[in-house]
Amino acid sequence: MTTQAASSPRSDRAEPVPMQQRGIARRITRRRFPTYEEAADAVRAAPGESALIVANAYANINRFYISDVLHPIRALFKDTPAYVVAARDDTALDGREITIASHAAPLHLIAHLAARPNMTIRDASSTHRAAELVVEDKARLA
Repeated sequence: MTTQAASSPRSDRAEPVPMQQRGIARRITRRRFPTYEEAADAVRAAPGESALIVANAYANINRFYISDVLHPIRALFKDTPAYVVAARDDTALDGREITIASHAAPLHLIAHLAARPNMTIRDASSTHRAAELVVEDKARLA
């Protein structure tokens, strides 16, 4: 997972982005963080100079909506991208018992697969983590 936070141009690992694209008349610097929490820490360190974008499907989104320090300023709506079930190879469906790793948010999209008697759902903290579980041979599908 890569998380983005926007901050003032004084950031060290930075990529300038024209704010006119976002309706703000100044330039920003975009930084990527490994987790939402690390990005939030960077925003807290520069109050009034930075912003954070968090996916609404994030399991701990309440930490950002309900905060004494972070304040929502805008909601951005986009259509949900098409989800697919991914496998390491073509033999993933050949087994008797099949484990599908999935984040909770898209579970309704694979309900028809989960209803099969030979399917087991394994919870994953993100869709990225679900894919890692397949690579680690802890699930056959993600």
